[in-house]
Amino acid sequence: MKRYTLLFWLFLVSLPASAEKPKKLSLVTTEQVISKPLQEVLPLSGTTEALRESGLSPRIDGLVAKLHVQEGDWITAGQPLLELDSAIAKTQVASAQARLEEAQTRYKEAQRQRKEFQTLRKQLHATSNTVESAIADENAAKATVAAQRADLQRLQVLFSRHTLKAPFSGLIAEKHTEVGQWVKADSPVLKLVALDTIRVRASLPQRYYQHLAQNAGIRISFDALPEKSYRGKLSSLMSVGNQSTRSFPLFINIDNPKRTIAPGMSAQVFVELRSNTAKALLVPRDAVVLRADGSRLVWRVIEGKEGQHTVQAVKVLLGRAEQELLEVLDSSLQEGDRIVMLGNESLRPGQGIRINQANKE
Repeated sequence: MKRYTLLFWLFLVSLPASAEKPKKLSLVTTEQVISKPLQEVLPLSGTTEALRESGLSPRIDGLVAKLHVQEGDWITAGQPLLELDSAIAKTQVASAQARLEEAQTRYKEAQRQRKEFQTLRKQLHATSNTVESAIADENAAKATVAAQRADLQRLQVLFSRHTLKAPFSGLIAEKHTEVGQWVKADSPVLKLVALDTIRVRASLPQRYYQHLAQNAGIRISFDALPEKSYRGKLSSLMSVGNQSTRSFPLFINIDNPKRTIAPGMSAQVFVELRSNTAKALLVPRDAVVLRADGSRLVWRVIEGKEGQHTVQAVKVLLGRAEQELLEVLDSSLQEGDRIVMLGNESLRPGQGIRINQANKE
């Protein structure tokens, strides 16, 4: 009996390995390791401010007769904002206009008399002194016209200064006067803020000062406007830095035609620095696995016979970042290696994998 039992077990052991249940392959998505010059993106914090704002004052003292705007009004350049009482100035302009017309009439009469005396002189009916006197009267009348015209222009300028107009388009942010109030030329009565272009102020650490190009690509997002990011243009980099923080003021302009960005907003600024011409080895951020001991690795695909693939753990030392790519400073990886990007959470060394057909080359 023992003999038959032994033969039975020997029979089971001799069964072909193909009868064993095949192990299930892990489905993964892969990407290639690439090499290219790295475009480093520097994150900064910033604050928005108006590119232009002005405290507007009338150019002369006077009593406010009309106020055309209120806080929050959007106005255009040249639009009247405030008018001072101009009754006296208007009368002075009318009086000067009348004096100019009188002087012009006297000048025309002096011209007529000069021509008449010159004709009589040719006929020997007038002396040369009479002609010269007529010419002098004409010149005096001409000078009087010029003086009256200049006085009229002066009074017209003074009259125009009774109206305060907007020097540029913008928003009335503050109002400090009312109708009937006496205002002085050196006292701001309105605050005007331009919003068509917004400036972002940030601080650039000194170690990046030489790596910032004038045409650097700049992307900006706002905590108050999380649904959209904006492109900015470098306006200026101050060459005078802050000695306590070792940083330099950075100014970035953003077009704001719909006026959705307001002064005082916090901003996240992402600045593209000058790229190094030397190539860097780059891997996707999602391909990197963080281990419990703090080290990082990626899973390299090892191609076997008949399309059977396995994975090999490869430690990596990472450096700078470019969006979703990470720089590899030290590793056995090479350009062109294929690594697992999705499905790498529970892999083991030597484990078989099946590459997603939508991803497989």
